[in-house]
Amino acid sequence: MKVFKLVFTLIALLCATSFITGCAGFAEDLGDASEIKYYVKKDQSTVKSVLYRMNNPNVEKRSYDYFVSRKLYEATQVSSGNKLLIVHYYVDYPSKSQPYRTLKDVVFLLQDDKISEDSIIHDIKIFGAAYLKNEGINEYYAMSEQELKSFDNMGEKYIASTNKTGQFKSELDLTEDKLIKAETTELFGEIDDLKVVDDKELNSLGVTEIESILTAPKIRVVKVSYLMYGAAIALAVAEAVLQAKQQ
Repeated sequence: MKVFKLVFTLIALLCATSFITGCAGFAEDLGDASEIKYYVKKDQSTVKSVLYRMNNPNVEKRSYDYFVSRKLYEATQVSSGNKLLIVHYYVDYPSKSQPYRTLKDVVFLLQDDKISEDSIIHDIKIFGAAYLKNEGINEYYAMSEQELKSFDNMGEKYIASTNKTGQFKSELDLTEDKLIKAETTELFGEIDDLKVVDDKELNSLGVTEIESILTAPKIRVVKVSYLMYGAAIALAVAEAVLQAKQQ
């Protein structure tokens, strides 16, 4: 009887907590970044024509905390002297204790040594990763092609599980910029002058409806309250049952 009383007490506590909080936590998932390849004709498509089809979530205001953002980076391919345009999407995992960040980047190699709306795209490659946003971390998780296509904001539980299909990589004194540079270098060879693009017109291009079916990568809004509270409550129930049995 003690066991059942404790379980019912915890369930009641969960219901009360849910009522108080409203269970209204929201987050966004970032989907298949490789879909943008369908909109690119190599050596024909311009930067403007492709960015116009890509999601620009920064334009749409949201009231919750965990949402996808976008930055544009540029770099120079050392072997050719041509510019790389990196469209960098990132979203945090909804956890305060383990602040993981998921990122998916679309990298365009241009036919030009400068970036403009009219620059022609010669090649395109995609990468994705997750890392713990704590100082002193020297490794990150690089996604597989399969994971690039999924709606998974990766946290500690995912990358520690047997479900993962990517790999861990080392990067001394890891920062997000170092991660971007390391992955871009692996795809396109040595790069130089990695920096954020400050061109307002380029940054403004893109579809502004985050859940639009006409753009890539797709973004979806999900509820996260049950995910955040469920594990804690389940653990509390298990501990209560164990304690009751021992009494």
